[in-house]
Order: sequence, then C-alpha cells, then structure tokens
Amino acid sequence: MQRIDTLGGEYLALFSNGALTGEATTLIRGAAAKGAELIYGDALHVKEDGGEEPVFRPAYSPDTLLAYPYTGSLLVLSKRLYSRLQPDGREDADAVYALLLRAAAMQQEALHISHALFRGAPPPPCCSKRIVTAALKRWNRLGTVHEGLFIGSFDVRYGLTGRPLISVIVVNEGDISAVRRTLEAIERVNSYRPYELIVADGTIGDARTRAYYDALEQCGAARVVRLPGTENLPRLLNDAAKRAMGELLLFLDAGLMPENHDAMERLAEQVVQRGTAAAGGKIVDRKNQLLQAGLVLGLADLPVSLYAGRQDQITDPRQNYFTNCTRNVSAVQNAVMVHAERFQSLGGFDETFEVAAFAADLCLRLSRSHQKTVYTPYARFLDTGTAARRRALNRKNKDRCQDAFRQMRVHGDPMLSQNPLFLSSIEKSNRDDLFL
Repeated sequence: MQRIDTLGGEYLALFSNGALTGEATTLIRGAAAKGAELIYGDALHVKEDGGEEPVFRPAYSPDTLLAYPYTGSLLVLSKRLYSRLQPDGREDADAVYALLLRAAAMQQEALHISHALFRGAPPPPCCSKRIVTAALKRWNRLGTVHEGLFIGSFDVRYGLTGRPLISVIVVNEGDISAVRRTLEAIERVNSYRPYELIVADGTIGDARTRAYYDALEQCGAARVVRLPGTENLPRLLNDAAKRAMGELLLFLDAGLMPENHDAMERLAEQVVQRGTAAAGGKIVDRKNQLLQAGLVLGLADLPVSLYAGRQDQITDPRQNYFTNCTRNVSAVQNAVMVHAERFQSLGGFDETFEVAAFAADLCLRLSRSHQKTVYTPYARFLDTGTAARRRALNRKNKDRCQDAFRQMRVHGDPMLSQNPLFLSSIEKSNRDDLFL
C-alpha cells in the first residue's frame, strides 16, 4: 500500500508485485482534485524476458467488471471510502477485486486514467465465483455465477421475473429465403417462450413472397408488416415496432440464426436489468469467423466491429477480453434486443439515417439517458451467408453518421481505451490488432 496526499485528502494505492509508475502520483492527484474517490488506470505488465507489455482499459464498465477483473492489480481509493469498506488488509489480486466490487456498490462510479499507473507482473486469474456472487447481492441483482469462456472470467446468469413477451422483428430486404431460414431457426432452436414473430418487409414482393406471407399469417406463425417500395429501413422497423405486443423487441436481420437454444433468453436477462436498455450478441459466419462482438464508435465515420474476420476462438487473451465475455459497449447492431418502452420513449430509430447505423445511434441516445448497452457472447447467432446486406450509403446517410458520431470522433469511445499510446497503435496497425 502506498499513501498519496492530495488536496482532497489522503488516498491509498493498493497493489502487489509491482510499483507505481513515475507519473502515477501526479495523475492520481489530478483525479482526486476532480472529486474521484475510486480510481484505476492502465498498466505496464513486465514479461518473463524483462520486456514490458502495455495493458489498456476502458472507462468504468460495471457489467464488464462482473465478467472479469479488468481493472488489474492496482486500485486507488480515498481513505474515506477505504475506511467504509472494512478491509482485511490483504492486497493480493483477489482481495483487490473483492474490494473494488464492494467500493463500486457504494460509489456507483469509478474514474479511469488513460495512462499507465502501475508497472509489474500481471495478476493471476481470479477463479473465485463467491467474489462475484457477493457483489450481485450488494448490487441487488438476482443471479448465479458460473465459469466463463476463458480462465479468470465469469458468466452471470440473471433470473427473469416472469416471462416477458419478446417480439422478434425480422427485416426482409429482398431475400425471402433468408427470412425463411431465420424464422424456421427460431422455431427449431429457440427454447424461450413466449415470443411473437413479425416480418418487416419494404420490398415490392413477387408472387412467391406473397404466397409465403399468406401462409405465415393464415397459420398464425407470424405477422407481416408491409411498406412496399420503402427504402427507409428505420421507418420500416419503427412501423413494425408500433404493432408489436412484446415488452422486449428483438430486431434481427434476415439470414441470422440463433445457434444456442437460450440466445433470446440471454439477451432478455441483460435488458431487464436496472440501468440497461439494449443488448446484442455475437455474430459469426459459416467459417466461424467473427462478424460482430459489439461495436466501437469514433474510429471511423461508421461504427467499427473489432476483430471482425478473425476466428472465434479463446486462445488469444486480448481477443478474449473483447469478444468472449459479457461487457458494456457503446453500440450493437444486426441482432439487437431493446426494452420496448424505452425504445418508444426515444421515438424509435432515427429515420434520418435511412439505411445504416440507426441501431448504433439508438444505443448512443440510450447512453445519454443513462441507459447501458451490453454485449454478451452467450447469445450467439450464425450469419448464413445471405443475411440482409445494407445498401450502399448515400451522401445524406454519411453526413448524418458524421453528425451523430462527431463527439465520439473527437473524444473517443469510452468503452475503448483512450490512452495516447493505444490510439497511436491503432493507426500503426491499421486496426488489425485492437484490444482492450
């Protein structure tokens, strides 16, 4: 433990197997001057060969924190807060993780410093599920904790109070075979009940399409919302959402198929949590390559899907931290579940986007109303290769994206590290090796 005197009083830096970097004290004092009582930062991990590996971290992400101790070995907190936590004096990795979760339950917020504050050995993986179980109780969340997809991560299963109706809205952009695959996969694979199926179609359908829709509606398998000839996708989806009866809305591109029987339930568990309004799952192709694992805003005019094109595997630790654990993200798309009441309170999707990025914009507007978006790898969807493809953006849509995401372009995505070294590495690697 190292004591740091600040204008805001005494602060305590807890860590083991390392030391504070030369600039850490100054940066911590600056954070304390802003009133932060719970602080963490980036790190330099010393490898066995003596080399150093930078570790970059996002802004405070409570759902990510429950999935694994992403803040690392160092925890800085005010003496006032520390005294309220009834610490046992230990500073090993598990003790720091448990202390952080207790502090987060009291503080509700933590400040991330986008610079390396700690230099030392990487902490051993935490495998104590009881630490997370205790945190759930403090956060008034009902759930059970299981081992995650990689060592040191946790899978939190939340209980659903009742069984909310889920309205699954599948958008058809001209491939009726893709629509059929999605609807049949939901009926075949999905174990969640109750749900309703709605097809949103803006095309001028041929006789085959009309016959298929007539058959769906006659047998009560699905309802069809038609706006023939519309090229405005958010308008089409908004119209379908207004006719939905579900408490939760799941927007799916045609051609996406749930791979696990509880994919819809895993999304619903997240959306019904207090403070969360939207959730999205992992999307892969037939070659097991990642297509989406949450989106990052601010790296380009359009949202970016990190690790897209890589194999979905658990052998790369850096990839695991982004794609293989439940985490807070700035946006999701293509397979998006949102609470219907919150969706309608914001006016639904912004129809000025016309073609693309309207789901990301919705997530951004939800965050401004203090509602989180969660990505979970435990809701996995397969893109069958002919899923609905977004049409090329027109100038109006591009300008709208630039306007909506301008703040992220300037200040960066808080769910991605804003460490200058990290941002520099993005440019050098052309975003081929991004990680948290």
